[in-house]
Amino acid sequence: MNTMVNINNKLSIYSQELSRVTETMSVSIQSLLKILTNTTTTIYITGIGKSGHISKKCVSTWQSLGIKAQYILIQDIFHGDIGVLKEGDIIIYISNSGNTEELINTAKYIKDKFKIIQISITNNIHAKISQYMNHNIVISKTQIKEADIFNKVPSVSSMLFMMFLDIVGIQLSENKHITKEEFITYHPAGDLGKKDI
Repeated sequence: MNTMVNINNKLSIYSQELSRVTETMSVSIQSLLKILTNTTTTIYITGIGKSGHISKKCVSTWQSLGIKAQYILIQDIFHGDIGVLKEGDIIIYISNSGNTEELINTAKYIKDKFKIIQISITNNIHAKISQYMNHNIVISKTQIKEADIFNKVPSVSSMLFMMFLDIVGIQLSENKHITKEEFITYHPAGDLGKKDI
């Protein structure tokens, strides 16, 4: 197949999947916003592999908008890092399948030992992790199609999870009436803090 045609086909998969899941994502975003809008405690976001990278990026975005959010490394949580959790905090697990063993083990332990609100965001209405959650949110009711020929590489799904969390963070900050001055204050270095927005 011609390389340009192949690239265009892949781009089409991204746009088609976004269009297909938009309605479900919109409802799910509203559901998560209802949970998070009035929280005054810390929101932790975590995941394994690509989901971990997405979590870190989106926490950075949320923090830049004045939201009290932190990334927690799931691999270290059983080695003392779990001590940061306080009663009433929120932890959000990002997982395409919702069946990742490390996340399930963490969620089960936290449910047994802590008074923490647990939320999973997955692409699986039958995710195993959901049994330990206060809230299980899905970004799509059916499997997301990836862009590679094997339909395996986290590509389209990564984009959709990142979009989901970015929109939640942006809407949370708008719900809390973030001002231009506050946004600039959060960016004292770099071009963003210098621009007249």
